[in-house]
Amino acid sequence: MFKSAFKTLLGEMPLTAETYWMLRQRGRPTGGVNLEVLRRQLPRWRAQAEASALRTRPGRRVLVFSMLNYWTLHTSLLSMALAGLGHQVTLAYLPYARWQKPLQKFDLRRQEAYTRSILQAAEPLVQVVSFTGAVQAALPPALLADLETLTVQDVQYTLQVEDVDPQSALYRLRRERNLHAAQAAWAYLGHSRPDVVIVPNGSILEFGAVYRVARYLGIDAVTYEFGEQRGRIWFAQNAEVMRQETDDLWAALGDTPLTDAETRRVRELFTARQKGSLWENFARRWQGVPSEGGARARAALGLDSRPVVLLAANVIGDSLTLGRQVFSQSMTEWLQRTVRAFVEWPQAQLV
Repeated sequence: MFKSAFKTLLGEMPLTAETYWMLRQRGRPTGGVNLEVLRRQLPRWRAQAEASALRTRPGRRVLVFSMLNYWTLHTSLLSMALAGLGHQVTLAYLPYARWQKPLQKFDLRRQEAYTRSILQAAEPLVQVVSFTGAVQAALPPALLADLETLTVQDVQYTLQVEDVDPQSALYRLRRERNLHAAQAAWAYLGHSRPDVVIVPNGSILEFGAVYRVARYLGIDAVTYEFGEQRGRIWFAQNAEVMRQETDDLWAALGDTPLTDAETRRVRELFTARQKGSLWENFARRWQGVPSEGGARARAALGLDSRPVVLLAANVIGDSLTLGRQVFSQSMTEWLQRTVRAFVEWPQAQLV
C-alpha cells in the first residue's frame, strides 16, 4: 500500500521516473516493454535508408502509429523503408506493453523514457512523436459514440465473451486509453494534416481509436495485418482490414470465370481443409483431425439414421467483435434459438 502510494506521488513529480530508470535501471527494458532488438537494428536500417537513391523523389507526408513491442518493431522498419523511398515520415507511438493492465503514471513515464531512448535513433530521417502526454481535445459526439463501441469490442476481444460489464475495471481502462489515444491523435493530426495515416489492425485498442480519428478528420488511412499465410500481409485503404471488405473486388472480378488452374487450387485447398492438413504456405490448420466419414461419426457420437445438423459456432474474435450480428443480437441468442427450434423438430439431430 505504501509503495503504491509513494509511486503515485513520485509519478506527479518532474524527472523522478526518468532519473530512476536511467540511474537505477541503467537504461534497461522496463515494465514489459522490450525493444532491444530494435536498439540493435535501427541504426543499420537508418543507414540503409539514408543511402537510398530514391530519397530524392517527391513523396507524401505519412504518419505511422504504433504501440506494443512487436508492432513497434515492425512499424519502425516500415517507417525507415518509407523514408528511404522519399516520404516524409512521422512515427507516433504509445509506450504500452499490455493493453489490458493498468499502469501507474510513474511506470508509464519509465516506459516512455525507455521507448523514446530506442526510437530516437530513427531521427532525423523519421520524426518520432509520443502520444503519451495529457491532451484535452473536444471530440465530436459521433466519434465519442464510436469510441464507446470500440471499448465494448476491446473487452469482448480481450475476454472472449459477449456480455461485458461497463462498470468493470477492464472496461474503464479500455475506455480511458481509447479516449486518450483519440484526443492525442485528434490534436496532432488536426494540426499536422498528413497525407495518409498508417495503422496496424485499425479495429481494436488504440489502433482502432487512431484509425477512427483519421477518418473523422477526412485523412486517408491504410490499415494492415499479418495474414494467415506465411509471408503475407493484408492491406485496406480507408477501411478496417480485419473486416475483409471484398465488395469492390467482387464488383470488378465477380463475373470472371476461374481458370482451370485456379479451380484446381481451390479444390486442393478444400481437400486440405477436409483432411486437417496444411496447404501451401498457410500457417494454420482450421481443424486438427481429418474427416472420418458419416457412418463413423454417427457411431462415435451415438447418433441414429435421422439427418444430422452441425451447429458450428464461430469464435467471438472472428465475427461478433467485428460488429456483424445481422440476424440476432448475439451469438448466445443465435445458439439458444437454434437449440429451441430443433427441440420442436425431432425429425433431425442437432450436434
